[in-house]
Amino acid sequence: MNLASLAFKSIRHRSFATTATVFSVVLSLLLLFSVERVRRSVEDSFTQTVSGVDLLVGARTGSLQLVLFSVFNIGQVTNNVSYDSYDKIHHHPDVEWTIPISLGDGHKGYRVVGTTTEFFEHYQVRSNEHLKIINGALFTEPNEVVLGAEVAEALKYKLGDKIIVAHGSTSGESFEEHADNPLTVVGILDATGTAVDRSLYVTLSAMDHMHEDAKHADDDHKGHDHEKHHDEHEGKEHDHEAHDHEHHPEAITSFFVKLKSKTKILSMQREITENKDEALLAVIPGSVLSDLWKSLSSIELVLKVISALVMVVGLVGMIIALMTSLNERRREMAILRSLGAGFSHLAKLVFLEVFLILGLSVITSAVLKVLLEMVLTQFVAKKFGLYFSGPWFSATDITMMVATVVVGLVFALFPVLVFKNKSLKDGLAVK
Repeated sequence: MNLASLAFKSIRHRSFATTATVFSVVLSLLLLFSVERVRRSVEDSFTQTVSGVDLLVGARTGSLQLVLFSVFNIGQVTNNVSYDSYDKIHHHPDVEWTIPISLGDGHKGYRVVGTTTEFFEHYQVRSNEHLKIINGALFTEPNEVVLGAEVAEALKYKLGDKIIVAHGSTSGESFEEHADNPLTVVGILDATGTAVDRSLYVTLSAMDHMHEDAKHADDDHKGHDHEKHHDEHEGKEHDHEAHDHEHHPEAITSFFVKLKSKTKILSMQREITENKDEALLAVIPGSVLSDLWKSLSSIELVLKVISALVMVVGLVGMIIALMTSLNERRREMAILRSLGAGFSHLAKLVFLEVFLILGLSVITSAVLKVLLEMVLTQFVAKKFGLYFSGPWFSATDITMMVATVVVGLVFALFPVLVFKNKSLKDGLAVK
C-alpha cells in the first residue's frame, strides 16, 4: 500500500479530528482574507475618493488641509480664492475643465457644497466611476438641492422636500439658519462610499445668495425697526431680481483642474503656486492622499499582526491535534516499523497527512471567500460603503495561502521528532 492511500485512510479514520482541524484553519484563513479585502477596499475608497483630477487649487494653506476640506469636507476653510483667479485658470489653454467648490454652510451635521453641473459631469471616484443620479435630476435653479446617498437615507428626505441650511453648521444643530432661502430636493445621488454621500449640493449662485441675505440681515439688525423692515423688503426684491440673472460669486473655496495633457501637471502646478496676483496653492490630490494613507500604516500593521496571530493559533491547534493522534497511533506506528517501514517512510506519512489537511483547508477557504464576496458585495457596499474591486485574490492573499501550507509543514516537524524519540521502544503492547 502506497503512502498516499495510507494517508487518505488515516485521515478518514480520524474524520472528527480532521474536520475540526480543517475548520480551524479555514476560519483563520477567512479572517486573513477578510482583513486584507477590507484593507484594500478602505485604501481604494480613501485614496480614490477623487479620481480623474490632475490638480486641486485653493488659497495658500497646507496641502493636507486643502485636500481634507475640499475632498472629505473635513475641517474649516481658512481663506477663499477670488473668482477672477479661478476664471483665469479656467480659461488657460492647457486646461480641459475645472470644477469650482464653495463651502461654508451645513445642514444637520452634513456639509453643503456650492458647485456647478460640471461637478456631476466630471467628478469621478474609484477608477473613473462617474457620479450617478438614482432619483430625480440635477439642480437647474438656485433654490434646488441634490443630496448625497447617506444624507437622503439618514434624514429620510425624498424628492420635493423643503430643507433649510445654516451658515457654518456642519455638526450638531443649526444656529444661523437661512430661513428665507428654503431649498427643494430635486435629486439624490447613488452611493459611492466616499464623502460625496455625506454632502448636499447646490448651485454657486444659491450659496452666494444665502450669504448675501445673511449679510443683509446683519446690517438690518443695526438699524431702526422701521428702517429694518424697509431694508429687508428691498433686500428680498434685490435677491429675486438676482435670481433672474446668473452671476458669479466674488470668491470660491477651491476648484479641481483637469489638464489636456498629463505632461503639463508639474509645470501647471508650479505656475499656479508662483502666481503673483494671488497666493494660491496647487496640489496633486492622489499624491497627497497616498502620503496620508502611508502615515496610517501603523493601523494597517496592527490588523495584519492580529490576523497573523489568529493563523498561528489555527496552525498550533492543528499540530496539537496531530500530536494527540500520534499518541493514539503509537501502536500503529510500532506495527509499521516492525513490518519494515523506516522512520523516513513514517515521517513522510505524517508530512503527507499535514499537506492534505492544509491543502483541503486552503481550497475550502478560497471557495468560501469567493462565494461570500459574491453574496455580500451589495450588502457591504450599501451598509458600510466598502466596494470590492480588483481581482478575487491579491498577491497578499496568495502569499498567505502558500505561507499557511509551508508554515504548517514546518510545524509538523514537532510531532515527527516526538515520534522519532519514542520509536520502537514502545513495543507492540497496548499502552
